[in-house]
Amino acid sequence: MFWAYTFYYFGWIAVIVGVISAIKLYRKYDKEKKYVKKMEKKKWEDELAFMDKSVYEQLELLKRGNLVIFWDRNYETVGKMRLVEMTWEGDNHIATGRYFPIITLDNNRLLVSMPRGEGQSIIWFMFEQVHCDTALTPFFAGTDEKPGPAMVFADSEQTAEVLFELPQNATEHTLAQGQWKMKDIGSFNFKADEYSFVKGNGEMRHVLARHHTQEKQYLLYFDLQAGEGSDTLLLGTEIDPSTEIKYVFQTDRVE
Repeated sequence: MFWAYTFYYFGWIAVIVGVISAIKLYRKYDKEKKYVKKMEKKKWEDELAFMDKSVYEQLELLKRGNLVIFWDRNYETVGKMRLVEMTWEGDNHIATGRYFPIITLDNNRLLVSMPRGEGQSIIWFMFEQVHCDTALTPFFAGTDEKPGPAMVFADSEQTAEVLFELPQNATEHTLAQGQWKMKDIGSFNFKADEYSFVKGNGEMRHVLARHHTQEKQYLLYFDLQAGEGSDTLLLGTEIDPSTEIKYVFQTDRVE
């Protein structure tokens, strides 16, 4: 009889423990299910909020792995950086408070935004990063006896019509051919991730020039002054993101 009561007693204990465990598991499952639903709802709300933004705001929010559809071509976002506009106040080189994103895409393409000139409106480009066979900084700067196009443009306070052709041994890219007209020079501080042509924080000077006969075609040269990376030549066209970028897609890719 003793053992019968003992087994009976422990049997009920086992049942009660099992029920309690089942209740705990159910509550945990229910909590996790609600959490997943909450996250899915938030993700959906975030996606709707993203789609409601202008294409310029969407480009600002791009992350690695996100997709950009430019006309009928798909590009994957590889890296991002920001150009920080600088100006001189006396002997101090200070930030103006404006910054401009540069988005590195696959296939050596970059979406670049920058001002047409200091304090002027923003212009967007779709550029290709071009290999250079020779350094271009000495060409643009020149010497005291023979100043280069950037130096001539600077001496005129960026008002002179300065035309130039790239050195023949600079690059074999066909877009580099012909005459170019100086449009802007200056410097930016930058903040870049590890996947851009420069990394971390630093400073670059730039030369922006427009093709003399093809007004939508531009050349942009970055001369690295401080930081990690390399001087870079970009060739491409001015674009209107609001009409030429068809879609911007966020993805779940983990950075």
